Amino acid sequence: MEISQAAIKIIILIIPGLIFFKCYNKITGSKNSNDWESIFMIIFVSIVCYFATSILCSIRDSFYYWQPTLYTATNLKALTDESINPDFFEIIQASLIGFLLALIISKLDDINWINKIANYFNINFKIGDQDVWTEFIKNNSHDYLTIRDYKTGYYYTATIEVYSESEAKRELVINDVDVYDSDNGEMLYNVEKMYLSRSEDDLVFETNSYDTGNNCDNSEMKGGY
Repeated sequence: MEISQAAIKIIILIIPGLIFFKCYNKITGSKNSNDWESIFMIIFVSIVCYFATSILCSIRDSFYYWQPTLYTATNLKALTDESINPDFFEIIQASLIGFLLALIISKLDDINWINKIANYFNINFKIGDQDVWTEFIKNNSHDYLTIRDYKTGYYYTATIEVYSESEAKRELVINDVDVYDSDNGEMLYNVEKMYLSRSEDDLVFETNSYDTGNNCDNSEMKGGY
């Protein structure tokens, strides 16, 4: 099946949107629900990137010529005019903008800024689109936590380096791990790094562990208040 020149031209012109789409999905791990959403996002972001290119080039030319200058990206015209060929230098510029935009949007998505605004105005009280497991670890990943392992009967004080987002299997890589016996609170050993793989009901996290009969003095535990 032959691909028409118009189709090739469109594919070339939406490269900035493709770069944004791939980078954003790679960073956030998100998966779009359907192909039409993906296509719309790619085309929309490509247009936004070319508009941004126009604005940046207008600012550049205004400083260069010392007078207000309006620059319109050639590729914006090429999207609707078959007689205009793509400007590959503009594609490179817009692609860089698409990459930076993916980083910015990924960061905003990571901090759940929309939900935080909604929480502030009491519109809703969602923490985000992620499950509570992911949200809790993300917000406490730099702190020492007490991790109770009901499969082994031990508990650990450690920081979390890597965690899975799968609901089927809970995987963790934890650092600077002190291993305790849950029955008597005795410290058994310390390891630099540990990998855990458990079902969803086997692990419990505590940010402030009080003595509940395990002979464990909270004030001596890492991360204790």
